[in-house]
Amino acid sequence: MQTFSLIHRLLLSLFIALTSIFAFTINANADEASAEAEVESNCIFFGAEPGELAVNDNGTILSSSTGGKSATVEIDCSGAATVTISKPSPNSSTGSTTFSAENLSATATSSILSKSINSGESATIEAESTGTIKVDMQASTGSSTKITPGTYSFTVTITATP
Repeated sequence: MQTFSLIHRLLLSLFIALTSIFAFTINANADEASAEAEVESNCIFFGAEPGELAVNDNGTILSSSTGGKSATVEIDCSGAATVTISKPSPNSSTGSTTFSAENLSATATSSILSKSINSGESATIEAESTGTIKVDMQASTGSSTKITPGTYSFTVTITATP
């Protein structure tokens, strides 16, 4: 019986030795997932309120700053931007007076603009700025000719470029 026990022990020892040598190693592999985004500067216009034009005492100029009401628009910029304002562009009207381009002007003012700007000029807005831009418009006959009765409408375009 001792021989059997000795063989049994030898086989058991051999089994333990072999399983130690040829044991399977389980490797845990890891990798990283990543994501990225490029966030560009942008400006959002909202809450636009139309202005009103009034005729001056001579009847030759339509203006929002003299007796009228300034148009306003809110702006929210995530990054620095350059703001420009166009000349007023005539929309449809019921009056017969025509206004030449040199007699149309607009001005934009705001505490967040680096300066007040006139048609064709530009100003800067610092990053992370929010505020109200006030727009005044003027249309003149350019002479002593009075503006004929009717309804006159103009559009000014404000552009913010990051």
